[in-house]
Amino acid sequence: MGIFLVCLGSRLPQAACHSSGHGEGGDQSFYRSFQLETLMSKKLCANCGQPFTPRPQARTQTYCSDPRCQQARRQDWLEAKLQSDPHYRENKARVQKAWQERNPDYWRKYREGNPEITYKNRDAQRPPIPLPPLLSGLYRIRAIPSDVAKTDAWIVEITPVCADCPCKDDACKDST
Repeated sequence: MGIFLVCLGSRLPQAACHSSGHGEGGDQSFYRSFQLETLMSKKLCANCGQPFTPRPQARTQTYCSDPRCQQARRQDWLEAKLQSDPHYRENKARVQKAWQERNPDYWRKYREGNPEITYKNRDAQRPPIPLPPLLSGLYRIRAIPSDVAKTDAWIVEITPVCADCPCKDDACKDST
């Protein structure tokens, strides 16, 4: 669906319309068709960052129509609502508690019916193996090159330097 604009005098820039009988291009049409998309300003989606054209009915639209972005929009709304509205938060807790009382065996049956997910979830919830504490002393820290996308973090190797080792005197030479 297009919109037709009539070029009248200097209301539109010269590049935006074709003149008819005025100077060059006299055989061109007096009307120029513009797509609705080009007339409306594009916005960047608050979730994926891709440009999109908002619907004319929702001028304050900030998320594109991608299902993942719409899910993120709903989740953002819910988080904001739960944080700002104590009545909504209390009602949601009351409704969840009532559902749980009506369905006391739901999670037991779910775990029995989905053992792979259950084991994966339990493994994810186990605490990591604790690392031995670092004793006080002199250590050499060396950055290890990696393909980590995070630019504000380093992977390092920490090695103890013995007090009587001659290499500790050269520790500062590694960084120069």
